[in-house]
Amino acid sequence: MSLCRICRQSVPLTWDHVPPRTLTGGDAVIGRHLIDFLNEPQVSRGRISQNGTKFKTICGECNSRIGREYDPELSKLMSYVLAV
Repeated sequence: MSLCRICRQSVPLTWDHVPPRTLTGGDAVIGRHLIDFLNEPQVSRGRISQNGTKFKTICGECNSRIGREYDPELSKLMSYVLAV
């Protein structure tokens, strides 16, 4: 049992994908350390991850709520930004 970062309940935590799968479509993601990217963006190659970065910081209920309520809106925003 650990403390959920959102609801602050002491419950089992679940894996949260960053970025959400709705934004990547399940495609591989290249992860870079921000400081490396800021110092030398052309040199910073990063690390390929098939599922993005995952963190166990929130409970299943909060993870489901975020996925249901916020991920679709993030997806709409991303589609809009890419279309501009």
